[in-house]
Amino acid sequence: MHTEITMPYAVELLFGIKVSKESPFLKDKVNSFVRNGLIKTRKEGFKEEGDGRRQKVYLASPEQLHVVYNALILNAFYHDTNQVKNIFNDASARKIAASEIESAMGLVSNVAIKLSQSARLTELVNVLKTDIDLYSIRLPNPFKQLPQLSLGKNTGLLQALLVQASTLSTLDSAIGALMRKDWLAAKQLTESLSNDVPGILEMKELIEKEIKSAQDFDDTLDIMRNF
Repeated sequence: MHTEITMPYAVELLFGIKVSKESPFLKDKVNSFVRNGLIKTRKEGFKEEGDGRRQKVYLASPEQLHVVYNALILNAFYHDTNQVKNIFNDASARKIAASEIESAMGLVSNVAIKLSQSARLTELVNVLKTDIDLYSIRLPNPFKQLPQLSLGKNTGLLQALLVQASTLSTLDSAIGALMRKDWLAAKQLTESLSNDVPGILEMKELIEKEIKSAQDFDDTLDIMRNF
């Protein structure tokens, strides 16, 4: 078993991700767990860096690989590292997390999230409902690829799913307004939607065109009434 495991090497061992090339952000996340005391490390020797010499940092023991693994799985759902630490240490917080993840399961439809079979997600939820020791037993991994690679720095999967669900709900309402030709309602509904959502920019342009056309028609009627 490896006895000198650095943070980047731990992530590569567990998830096959070279953080220096694929996601420096993921390395920062692991270091955040070191700073809040969830991941235990030891320092020895020195290494040369651009701004001087720094001590080499290794996992305190090979068993800490379980902690790194579970921390990053949970961090996929919760971007707050202190919240993840609380899930490790508080059984009630762990059960709340299970409930929240279970509630969000029906919202999982974004290809960027890259979940594997839903059975693995169900297994994860069921395990979190138990008294599992997250320091020694690894959680089921429902991901083909860690969502952190695509979600960004300050977004967890649950937050992203809620935003997605809200967007879809608003989009459905906007389409309904379009079908009724209620252009002002459609404009109000689409204003909050990002242009990155497929089809939104074209929809906004159509709405503006129809509103302008209606206004031009009203102006024409006003002119005719004044004759």
